[in-house]
Amino acid sequence: MSEADRATEVTPEFTWTDGEELRRRLSMRTLVDVTRAAFIDHQHGRFEIPVRETLDDGALLVMPVRHRDIPGLAVKTMSLNSDRNPTIAGTVLWEDPERVRHVLVDGATATTMRTGAVSGVATDLLAREGARHLVVVGAGGQAPDQVRAVAAVRDLTTVTIVSRRLESARRCVEGLADDPALEGVEITAAEDVRACLLYTSPSPRDLSTS
Repeated sequence: MSEADRATEVTPEFTWTDGEELRRRLSMRTLVDVTRAAFIDHQHGRFEIPVRETLDDGALLVMPVRHRDIPGLAVKTMSLNSDRNPTIAGTVLWEDPERVRHVLVDGATATTMRTGAVSGVATDLLAREGARHLVVVGAGGQAPDQVRAVAAVRDLTTVTIVSRRLESARRCVEGLADDPALEGVEITAAEDVRACLLYTSPSPRDLSTS
């Protein structure tokens, strides 16, 4: 009898999770905690992460990863196109080697949530405990999850979204207005911000003329 004859036959399983379902199942606070744990595991060499493949001059990305202690393989494939909305699209595929199981997740949502969670981890480590006012410079597709992630680790009272185009900042504010995680937080839009910058260059550009 061959090895193939002795093998247990299994029925393939396919699961698809879209962006809305992913957000319902995974809170930002949980994702921040998981992301923090992933950074620690990465520091201790528990991940196999090959260099990502870049195709079509950077428009297509393939990113495999495996946790050494967890059966399975995850592969994220993304396409990037600034001339379309959304700019980022793709999927995350998880394969179970013990069963014929394929789990697919919307890659754009997973990416924006994960990127936000990284900011949440950094904020929790670096921001003072009493920080209450968040300023986000940029109102693109990833801005809302940056706000949600910081709100998950600090008791915010005020959020200011800054964009070169005020209408973009206002759209971002409107998109966050009904978010239950931001209840009681004042969210406003602005088109400029005054900042003091430190330069190491011996002759920094005169910002007053820019």
